[in-house]
Amino acid sequence: MPKFVIANIDKVNSAQTFQPHRIGVDETPIDPNAELTYVAQVFFSAGDELDLYVPAEILNEARAKYVYFDLALYPFFAGVKNAVGDQEKSGVVRFRRTGLESKLVGDIYVLSKLFGKPSQTHVKIREIERKAHIIVLLKFGQSIMAHIEFTTGGNERLEFEYSSPQQIIEFDSDEMRPVLPTTKTKLPLMYTVDAITETAVEITDELKQELQAIEQLLGGVVI
Repeated sequence: MPKFVIANIDKVNSAQTFQPHRIGVDETPIDPNAELTYVAQVFFSAGDELDLYVPAEILNEARAKYVYFDLALYPFFAGVKNAVGDQEKSGVVRFRRTGLESKLVGDIYVLSKLFGKPSQTHVKIREIERKAHIIVLLKFGQSIMAHIEFTTGGNERLEFEYSSPQQIIEFDSDEMRPVLPTTKTKLPLMYTVDAITETAVEITDELKQELQAIEQLLGGVVI
């Protein structure tokens, strides 16, 4: 059965994707027997015999079967998961995202799967030089304090730090860009089609309730 992925094709690293796929689908019929993943910016009606994957921002797409979360797709975060492993988690998480679109709910959901259920949330919003700046203080599990920020505008950037008695893990996408000028390369913040289909989560009522609970923790001020 074919797969259909809705994604920002500018961020898809086709060269490092292993599964057979086609980027930029036009409205030609999709072969229901093809073992192929179609990737496009928008979805068009192509029959019922396919699995539709959507980003968390359009979770409620009527025909979607799976949803994927931006943060979980990046190679650096796979490395973080491997480094943290199943060890007892305690310490401090700092996560900062800069960009045009807030992904706070999805980011917190992904982090909670690694560090524990979120609680004790405090949200602050302020405007700095005409840019919205959101700060979320919360607790993951029993022993992780987290500081999460989102700032609108500017070039996309992710910063992550996990400090515990056992280790310190740091990542800054700006420091990982291989060439200059930094506005011309997105490699650290690109992902493969494989990452989308492998990390995607089936859309269930339970998942929707988890995400709604995170929205409620945030006071409904961000999406």
